[in-house]
Amino acid sequence: MNRAVNYGSALGALQRLVYHAPMTKLRWVLVLLFLTSCAGWSRSCSGCNAENFGADWIIVQYRLDGAPINCWQVRAKSVANEPQSDGIWWESENGHLIHVSGHYNRVQVLRGDFQGAAKEIGIDLTRCPGGQYQEPKVVIDPITVVPDKDGRAFK
Repeated sequence: MNRAVNYGSALGALQRLVYHAPMTKLRWVLVLLFLTSCAGWSRSCSGCNAENFGADWIIVQYRLDGAPINCWQVRAKSVANEPQSDGIWWESENGHLIHVSGHYNRVQVLRGDFQGAAKEIGIDLTRCPGGQYQEPKVVIDPITVVPDKDGRAFK
């Protein structure tokens, strides 16, 4: 079996382990460890790119009882963690620096699917105009009271 191997890369090292050495238990463990570390590395790179170069986000701030109070749809912006803080910050479309700390959640939006991303964190985007989460409007139908034969409404 003649395979071209680039020994100078991590993939080449993996190929060398798989194709040119007997597969002992230790080698299988190393191969599996390498493959699982790629998933973490991919997440790390995605987060780094979003922080440094910008991405689309939905950010929600919550009251202490867990109800949402503020929410933002952020487009093509970098959202960064504040050093030595639980806060995040980003620059608004108007150039204002927005800082949020405390109870908040954020989700990075993939391919402009803001509705799908909002569902991931349990938010209805139609209730999120202009940064403040709107309580649902409850409309109660009017009640018609028909009096009984004695003119009383209730018995």
